[in-house]
Amino acid sequence: MRRVGTFIIRRPRPLPRQRRAAPLYTLNCEEPIFSVGAYHYFGTGTDYLTYCIEFLRPQGSLGIVVPGIRDTPDGILPPYLADNWSADMCTWLPPDWWRRHWERTGLVTVDYADFLPHGWQDWLRWLEACNLVDKGHPPSEQLLQADQGNHLGLTRVVAHRSN
Repeated sequence: MRRVGTFIIRRPRPLPRQRRAAPLYTLNCEEPIFSVGAYHYFGTGTDYLTYCIEFLRPQGSLGIVVPGIRDTPDGILPPYLADNWSADMCTWLPPDWWRRHWERTGLVTVDYADFLPHGWQDWLRWLEACNLVDKGHPPSEQLLQADQGNHLGLTRVVAHRSN
């Protein structure tokens, strides 16, 4: 085991032969399910959480870290955001949106739904690292630099299965 920030990362363990032979829908993983930077693309659908927790044991944990906006825009965005807003940014949702979206299913209890402190800086560092291998996204970098964490950042949601 090693500590990374406030998380403890363990080396993945292979599943026992009996578990590998079982159908996937009865897998009930003993490890948490965690998604970084992807869940917002498919998880805004109302049925995805239902599908996802089929793989999670009772009381098992589910966590996501995704691009987000601090508050739901009321139609008024600062010019630097409004001028660069695109359709894919509509999945950049605030923590309270994710909390309501998950809790209304009754399938999970949300333990945390917040905006990561300095998350915008972590996101910007990631984009800068991607630039080193020509995989960056300059429009997102420019938005983050202009915004300085006022509206944009990383949303974190951690929940556990209710049953």
